Amino acid sequence: MQRSKRSSLPNNSWPNNSWPNNSWLSSSLRVALALVFVVCALAASNQGFRSLHLLEDHFARYGAQFGPVTVLQYLRMAQQLRDAGPGKNLLVSKRHDGGGSKFDVKRGWFVAYDGDGTLR
Repeated sequence: MQRSKRSSLPNNSWPNNSWPNNSWLSSSLRVALALVFVVCALAASNQGFRSLHLLEDHFARYGAQFGPVTVLQYLRMAQQLRDAGPGKNLLVSKRHDGGGSKFDVKRGWFVAYDGDGTLR
């Protein structure tokens, strides 16, 4: 198949007959959309960390221990462990304020949370 040498657009559609150079905009837009996605996902999810900054900080410190996972996957794993019911591989410690911690003996995962379910 041969490409046409001329565009179907008129010659004066764009200045200098070229598309505008907006590579900085597209990369900035991608970053902004990714942040909006993460914030929306956190808002729609069950109680997570108190802020996006705390989640990112926690992930930066401990995320590598979980292999190639995303921040969102890391958050979901912590929420699932926090919400897990009693089991033979799960050690649970409760505090008087409703918070506590859980340790999955089989996987080696640990989670701590406040009384309102906020991950710590």
